[in-house]
Amino acid sequence: MKTKLFYLIVLFLLAGKNQAQFDINSFVEKIKHFDKFVHSLQKRQPYTTGYRLENIETKNYDNNTQSYSINFSKDVFSYNNDNRNTEWDYNMWNTVNNQYDDTQFKTEYTYTTDGKVESITYYSYDSNAQALMLTDKELFSYNNDGQLQEYISQNYNTSSSQFVNDSKETYSYAQSGDVFPNEIIMYTWDGSSWQLQAKGIVTYNAYAFTNLLVKVYVSGMWLDYMNFSRSYDTSNRLILELEQEINGGNWENSEKEEYTYTANGNFTQIIKEKYNWDTNMTPASWVLHRKYIYDVDLQTLKLFQHEDYYLDQNNNLVGGVKKIYSYNTGNNNEIEIAIYQWDSQNNAWEADNLHKDILTYDMNVPKSQLVLPNMYNDFGTIEMIFDDGMPKFDEMNHQLNTRESLSRASASGNWIGVEKKIYTYTQVTAVEENNYISAKVYPNPFKDNIHFEVDADDFDINIYGLDGKLLYQGSHQSNENINLSFIHKGIYIYKIKTGKGIASGQLIKK
Repeated sequence: MKTKLFYLIVLFLLAGKNQAQFDINSFVEKIKHFDKFVHSLQKRQPYTTGYRLENIETKNYDNNTQSYSINFSKDVFSYNNDNRNTEWDYNMWNTVNNQYDDTQFKTEYTYTTDGKVESITYYSYDSNAQALMLTDKELFSYNNDGQLQEYISQNYNTSSSQFVNDSKETYSYAQSGDVFPNEIIMYTWDGSSWQLQAKGIVTYNAYAFTNLLVKVYVSGMWLDYMNFSRSYDTSNRLILELEQEINGGNWENSEKEEYTYTANGNFTQIIKEKYNWDTNMTPASWVLHRKYIYDVDLQTLKLFQHEDYYLDQNNNLVGGVKKIYSYNTGNNNEIEIAIYQWDSQNNAWEADNLHKDILTYDMNVPKSQLVLPNMYNDFGTIEMIFDDGMPKFDEMNHQLNTRESLSRASASGNWIGVEKKIYTYTQVTAVEENNYISAKVYPNPFKDNIHFEVDADDFDINIYGLDGKLLYQGSHQSNENINLSFIHKGIYIYKIKTGKGIASGQLIKK
């Protein structure tokens, strides 16, 4: 019997004995993106001020009135005095009472005194009880250096009316100040005590992790289970992810993802190809099963095109969806996303799109002035490219006011509304712009990576060209490594905002 199959049988038996389910895939995914997972827990800061997103209302199109007059749902966000998101309610429209009174889901957040997420509690609507019922809870604790030390997942037991442990993860760090742990251990709860299940041993370079060895705990022994490695080019861009698993006592290829970056005019084309290792072939070899193509401008952080391909039942690579992004098309606060489907008869993308989304913005309000709820992923395009190899269209890069989805029956048909989301904000007190603070920048001049030392846990930063064009925008921790290898040699201006004030100065890229 293959060793891999033996592991799976053992893990299945362990999951049957324990109340908790051992989800190794989620465990591995969390380690891959651990820096983003931790960053999301300490993202909300009391100094984040400007325009606060209060709710998102979704309306459906009424063909009779030819307007968005059919209420569907409403996301409502609550905040504490520090502008940290404390609650997210998802409400459905009640057609009987004609009001939003059927809350389907609710999420509550609590924070430590220094602004890190301490707990997340989840509710969902029970149609039998006709009320919101507790479902799950997540608990987070930190060491004296502010590093995430422990994560506990709990399920709500309706019989005992209390939360019951499900799984736990503990994190160890090589030294104080490290963002990434060098070891993560996972436990499951057997009803009376924590039981070892798996651990990840992580190796990092100066920017991201390069190798992850996953071991499972079986009969008092740690056994190798999976090895995941990453390779980067000289610009710290991801070029290869390789996953191997134990089979018959030996490491065997399982999956890999390859990334290529090609400069093409004013944008860079990024191609991601996913392969599975096929042992049924003679000899065993890699088989392509997914492909993604992105066209992105690394200077303006704009995504222009995205194509997605997959392997069909006949082992042919066919298209899934293609999106083309148009900016400033007759309106400087509008982005249109044309959505194309695959024409299976012609084995090509359809000539004309039958679906599109239109987003409208207030371009006077950049993301640095937005107070956003925890449901939003605040990681921008550059971080996704250099860490994951995948660009991301950041809808909240400015104040998003509406998102409208439309469709048409044919290329010559009229566009008909489908759905519209309306975003509502309120203005909150801003940081005093005349309160200047000091910021240490090193190295300066720099080549690819740079650090900012400020008197705050987190700070927001904008980097501009001498022509005033915004080239980079992000939120970081003091002394955190920031990769700016995508910008050209020259002189740039940075502006930093914290809860205590602002700082600005010059950067030199050599």
